[in-house]
Amino acid sequence: MDEAPGIPEHAFEVIDGAGTQTNNAAAMIGNPVVTKGYFYKTFQQPEGWATFKLSSENSPLVDPAYPERMAKRYGRESNVYRVRVLGEFPLVGDDNIIPLDLVAAAMVTEIEDPTGVRSIGCDVARYGNDRTVIYGRIGPKVVYEDGTPSSSLTHVAGMLKKAVRELNAEVLNIDAGGLGAGVVDEMIDWCHENDFVTQVNGVNNNGVPNDDKLYENAGTEMYFNLVDALVGADIPEDDDLMFELTERTYQIYPRTGKFIIEDKESLRRKMTRRRLEARSPDKADA
Repeated sequence: MDEAPGIPEHAFEVIDGAGTQTNNAAAMIGNPVVTKGYFYKTFQQPEGWATFKLSSENSPLVDPAYPERMAKRYGRESNVYRVRVLGEFPLVGDDNIIPLDLVAAAMVTEIEDPTGVRSIGCDVARYGNDRTVIYGRIGPKVVYEDGTPSSSLTHVAGMLKKAVRELNAEVLNIDAGGLGAGVVDEMIDWCHENDFVTQVNGVNNNGVPNDDKLYENAGTEMYFNLVDALVGADIPEDDDLMFELTERTYQIYPRTGKFIIEDKESLRRKMTRRRLEARSPDKADA
């Protein structure tokens, strides 16, 4: 049974029921991405099973440069390194907003004919180490992806016009913080001039959340809402995206008692302390 963590638990009831003879045998193979389900439980209580973990650090089949490359990009303490290199199940922190097993499940989910609102999200960067990232989705499935290193706002607007045309998007959400505001204005004018009915929204992460009694700002609320949105979703299988979605933490803001997400500067400092490239979570934000 390949990709065993993704097999529904009820399927194993049938498999167990067929093991009535002394010489019956079954094998499960998979990446340890999910901390629940039959595959995970087997490693916690391996009665009737022999369990093995294979690490890329000492495998003769793996390029020795691979663990070093993964360690440099994500850090040896990260869950991405644990899962992709060590073959260990992820650790779940009390202050992480989005659990890795939820992201991993969305990355292996395949939705054939998605339905729902056609929407686009864009995180805007201009110059420096950050990236502009664009995702388009139909309902719960990401169907479009584009991105570029730091670029001019004119170039970013051109990328978004292409995305709107290809998806016939109904909603376009653009990070309006800093330089993104100019892209928002350009896209509002362009959609109107070209008879697109696309609703263009400027998103301000530091803005007022819908539930202002629980969240300190809109960015925090959106990340918490992602937890529900990822259930049953179909997103690209991308280690950078996995890292960015699962790395950020939250705390209770002392002055107001509301949830607040770890800010980007704090995230960069944390990555610097771990000797990683300090970068913005552009894919997760998009």
